[in-house]
Amino acid sequence: MKHRKHLRVVVHQGCCLSPLMFIIMMNAISKHVRREVPWNMLYADDLIVADKEEAGIQTRFTDWQRAL
Repeated sequence: MKHRKHLRVVVHQGCCLSPLMFIIMMNAISKHVRREVPWNMLYADDLIVADKEEAGIQTRFTDWQRAL
């Protein structure tokens, strides 16, 4: 049985790299869940999920949960 080594890197709150790392991560993840309009809107450290129906919003939210 192989043992996996995990690398754990912590960025402390207030670190100047935090916003940049968040943007890089969200850009990579959002490529897997992007859709046509209505769209997902990313603002700083917030995400807005839009759709015409409540069921569509739930589906999109679930997609984001799985991707993250």
